[in-house]
Amino acid sequence: MNKIFNELQKFEQETDSMDEKDILKRIGELDKKYSTDLDYQQNINGFLSNIGADKKSVIILTCAIKRLQSAIKELNSIEEKPSEYPEYNISVMHSKYHYDLANTISSKADVRYGINPKIEDLIEGKEYYEQRTIFNNINPEVAYLQLYLSAQTNTANLLEKFGRNYEAILAYDKAIAVEKDFGMALGNKAIALIYYFQLSLQKNMVLLNEARILLNHALQDKDLEEIGGIAIKTVFQDQIKLIDNNYFKCDCEPIKGIFPSTIDDYEKFVMSNNLYLNYDFGYYYDKSSLTDNFCLTSTESIEEIEKTHLDKNKHTSKRIYFCSQIFNQILEDFATARCNFYQSLKLDYSSIDINTNYISTFDNTKHSIKYGNLKNIFASLTNILDKVAHVLLIYYEIEDYDPNDSKIYFANLLAEPFKNVVIDSKNRHLLALCSLANDFNDKKYPYYKYKKLRNRITHSFVNINIGSDYKQYNDGNFEIEESTLIENAGEMFQIVKASILYLTLATHETSSKFNGSYVHREIIFEK
Repeated sequence: MNKIFNELQKFEQETDSMDEKDILKRIGELDKKYSTDLDYQQNINGFLSNIGADKKSVIILTCAIKRLQSAIKELNSIEEKPSEYPEYNISVMHSKYHYDLANTISSKADVRYGINPKIEDLIEGKEYYEQRTIFNNINPEVAYLQLYLSAQTNTANLLEKFGRNYEAILAYDKAIAVEKDFGMALGNKAIALIYYFQLSLQKNMVLLNEARILLNHALQDKDLEEIGGIAIKTVFQDQIKLIDNNYFKCDCEPIKGIFPSTIDDYEKFVMSNNLYLNYDFGYYYDKSSLTDNFCLTSTESIEEIEKTHLDKNKHTSKRIYFCSQIFNQILEDFATARCNFYQSLKLDYSSIDINTNYISTFDNTKHSIKYGNLKNIFASLTNILDKVAHVLLIYYEIEDYDPNDSKIYFANLLAEPFKNVVIDSKNRHLLALCSLANDFNDKKYPYYKYKKLRNRITHSFVNINIGSDYKQYNDGNFEIEESTLIENAGEMFQIVKASILYLTLATHETSSKFNGSYVHREIIFEK
């Protein structure tokens, strides 16, 4: 094995003076020479990908992608008869090949679009969505730990590129939950929190303090430079200086999950699960941390108000009036789902359940008010996404204001009219919403499973099975475990919260660009 790597190292040093054909020819020679060497097979395509990235060669990167796809296909066939290949650790190899494939696709996108791609390239660049999907297939239970941590961190970095800062922070948390000392995730989460703080319309210094703690923790990782490069420590140290020089020297150390004795169990539950619609991210800062205070920012001309106002409200245009009504409904739906979620997990419905005689299907399927409530919570959360789209399409005057129009869905954010608004405005919060909508759009993408589950709950049935014959929920199965449904509902709360956050930030950015004879206001809602 040492001989192989020495040869590869020598080969790498020679590539600067070699053209693409020479490189691929040399790889072909090595393939023949080490055709039976398992270590070579596991590492050569990742090595080829690095060469393609260094030389910024689409040809080499495309070749590496095809080779990795072929290797995965071959591994799938081996997986069907593992006893014939005892030397293969198929799960680990799957993770390695998928990780290398995602990074190679990423490198190819960087060559095509640059490190800082234009918004239109991000919208149309399928490579970015494909990369994230592949990273999501790397399971921490079977992969090398380092592969999973890097894949999750890269996923978060990609979300940041699309303006999905809130979801990126949650993705960094997934890596940290598996390895609390992983410096790249800690440091990148800190940078994401600083950016989130800068975006937030209400400033919470606790988050800056948390970022500073994370940066110091990241700098203790002995593998930091090996994974992130020699400059990464300087990057993290500069972020600490940014906090100290531009804001304040943090002395307090807030602890998530430690709350004042004056708040009740429901408030603790909501805080612990980060379910308030505010910018405090589940940390208790002051009483406003217990409040839903996301709001729209309106921009309307005096002429628009005069021409389109309704008789019942002459202070705003018809457009903004309808946006405010839909947004109020969003807040109401979210708060109701949140309250029902708490009750479903805390209350005992058994005494009420006995009054309903469910039909026996002879398969040990269980039914209850708790399960019905959990399903309704999940479905109602996904319905909020359509209302987010409705606000956007009215606010940016893509659709009319008819409240009886039932043809507006979250997928409308993938249509050309909305994409054109995103591109023309260069509003990265609108880009975030377009990208988020795309995640629900195809079974290859990360959130499609939630769309599928919602459709089954709404239009058909989903069984909650807790017996030994339970099968994992998938496209061909109407069964799901209670714990999985609760987990999915929790994830959907965060996805929906992200969409509402991006909506409010998008309208704020749009409003701030107008001047002259325009009326600007935060849309204030009743208490």
